[in-house]
Amino acid sequence: MSELHPTSTTAQDEVADLKKEVHLEIDATREITAIEHELKFWDAVKQYPSATFWSYFFGIAVIMAGFDAQIITSFYALPAFQNKYGNLQDDGTYEISAPWQLGLGMGNPIGQVLGALASGWFMEMYGRKKTLGACCVYSILFVFLQFFSTSIGMLCAAEILGGLAYGFYVVIAPTYSSEICPLALRGVLTASVNLMFVIGQFIAQGCAAGLETRLDEWSYKIPFVSNVHLSTLVVRNMVGSCCDANQLPGHSMDLAHGHPVRLGFRSRVSLLAHPPGPQGGRQEVSDQTYLCQEQAGH
Repeated sequence: MSELHPTSTTAQDEVADLKKEVHLEIDATREITAIEHELKFWDAVKQYPSATFWSYFFGIAVIMAGFDAQIITSFYALPAFQNKYGNLQDDGTYEISAPWQLGLGMGNPIGQVLGALASGWFMEMYGRKKTLGACCVYSILFVFLQFFSTSIGMLCAAEILGGLAYGFYVVIAPTYSSEICPLALRGVLTASVNLMFVIGQFIAQGCAAGLETRLDEWSYKIPFVSNVHLSTLVVRNMVGSCCDANQLPGHSMDLAHGHPVRLGFRSRVSLLAHPPGPQGGRQEVSDQTYLCQEQAGH
């Protein structure tokens, strides 16, 4: 019994030291949170320029999602696109049938829904940076599938499969921003995701307007290739060093190594669990805020 006593004492000391360390981390995190609440927006930008830059850089991927979802609907009236994928009419002209217009228009959103649902698991397993880089490579492959499509069915399949990556983009970008940015920047940078999506739509409309006078197949193939440049830009820079949570002063304990309270909470919660109390109400408000634009025909 006397031989077991030192071992027991050592184990108790280790547990006590661990509890002390956890309490110190919680106290330090509270101090960091209090400082962040007092930090102004432009002061935060100056203090965290790397986090600001990389948050907007991740938003480039959302620009691709907005671009591809908008550009396909601009092709229906192009003569070259109609001759390639349309049906011959009685008057000798070609026209994209209504069912195929619906299929092409809904292919990307369907893929985005599936991609958004699957993105959480991949981000947790491989991290935000690797997941985004892999999705960009995936997008490049399916852009080329769109480019070389020989039938409208093949093009529709490429739209659905390519949309999977775009679903990842719209989840990864705000998630990354909310994790690496201090509180003063978090709201602005995560809200910028919608801005990036609209920028993509503007670029798509400008690209379509600039090529509408062309009568050859490049009137619709050039826009497909244009999307590759953004994916290549993201991949090339992802190969370099991306801003990580442990590079941000005051955030290494909370984000890189895990907040002790959050880690304990995460271990007890499933993806299907509804947040209790006021948190559940906040989630419902945020969900409906996003859904209302889709329900209104956005």
